[in-house]
Amino acid sequence: EAGAIGPAVGEVGLVASLLPVDFRRVLELRVLPGCSLRETAAAMSITESNAKVIQHRAIQKALKVGAQLI
Repeated sequence: EAGAIGPAVGEVGLVASLLPVDFRRVLELRVLPGCSLRETAAAMSITESNAKVIQHRAIQKALKVGAQLI
């Protein structure tokens, strides 16, 4: 249902806006253009291990924030 997509995108944007900058950036790089973990780390000038940790924390935080909005 095309009408349902608009609100969902808005909710994702709201959740993303409530995340810390590093969390939001790693998710933007990994999801939108589909960057690899290595590419994401390079773009953020961090190690791949750090990018992986930030990604994990970002997902956990996004789930918590999203659940609070429901």
